[in-house]
Amino acid sequence: MSILDIGIPKGFIVENKDLEKLSTGKERYIQKYEKNKVLSERGSLIFHLDKVLCAEKQRISFRMHKMLDVGLLQPAAVTIYEYYSPDARCIKFYHPERAGGAIYTLCKGDLCLCAEENCSFQKKYQARKQSFNRPHESGMDFVYKVTVLDMDLVQNSAIYDMKVEQVLKEGTDDKKVEGKVRPFLARPGFREHLRLEQGKSYLIMGKSTDLSRLGGSLKYILGEQIWIENWPAREESRIPEYRVEEDERFYRACESGSDYVYKVSVVGMDLGQDSDIYHLKVDQVVKEGTDDDDVEGRVRQFLALPHCREHLGLEQGKSYLIMGKFKDVPRLGESLQYIFGEHTWVEYWPTEEESQTQEYWDRYNGISGLQNILLRTGCDT
Repeated sequence: MSILDIGIPKGFIVENKDLEKLSTGKERYIQKYEKNKVLSERGSLIFHLDKVLCAEKQRISFRMHKMLDVGLLQPAAVTIYEYYSPDARCIKFYHPERAGGAIYTLCKGDLCLCAEENCSFQKKYQARKQSFNRPHESGMDFVYKVTVLDMDLVQNSAIYDMKVEQVLKEGTDDKKVEGKVRPFLARPGFREHLRLEQGKSYLIMGKSTDLSRLGGSLKYILGEQIWIENWPAREESRIPEYRVEEDERFYRACESGSDYVYKVSVVGMDLGQDSDIYHLKVDQVVKEGTDDDDVEGRVRQFLALPHCREHLGLEQGKSYLIMGKFKDVPRLGESLQYIFGEHTWVEYWPTEEESQTQEYWDRYNGISGLQNILLRTGCDT
């Protein structure tokens, strides 16, 4: 008896009618199937097979339906093994949106790291400029002012009950949502990044992809591209903390898990098929991190996935503010390796000449302010 253990990607369900056809009749392909049993390592779909041919290819087909958009869809595993010899097994991966289903890796020579997360995004515009331009983007669906009334934080999902205080731009949900409560779904791993607080108000802007029809009704999804920004109370609006990006930079530089803050210049780029290597000269250590090997003035290699090039938008000869977390500096072999991870902060550092222009004046002064604070007093301010 052979066991076929098929992992089901998050957000997908299996068509039961197809499973019944496969497991019934005289010429049935599988002896039986099970779901969510202890035998499965990941709560997946289990097929019991009479035999598996070595000389011929066999195909077992069934349909899966996408029920929910997942911000970072992971590859799923398919494992086959003998019932009485579970340690001797063969494992392959598949992905609904990726040929071959291979796990993303970043490699330097023969050493590789798993890189299953979203890309780093260069912070190209001031937050207040983004707030103005975002509603007019292609695919933008709704713009709401909301208040968090309740949060149901469970192991497999997070549900935020939000009251729509004001509809600033109507979207797909045409049921007169103003004044009503709508549930917003998120992955548990996003809680820290969302940082939503009960009783507080937020500006939320979502695309049509952030709305999913589930069970006959629309569900709001707090996905990768959704915009969430604190909506200050009237008394808070006078506090510098709520005048956006300068404090956002400081928060990222000093939050838990933050490691280094550098001013760097791009001196070279090796753009490969499997991994991109950016050669960055550390012009100034604004905040020291894990790499204590006197990095100022030296060139360090930063790894990134090729499909992240456009999001990073790095240009040779230009300077950038880079802030990374501890996990962005893993040990690869016997040395530390910098990674452009999902939460690495990358922002263009304007020149002094550019600081005199309207486009870059705010940014230059904001970064310079962060630089002065960290060099003078560090995060203890």
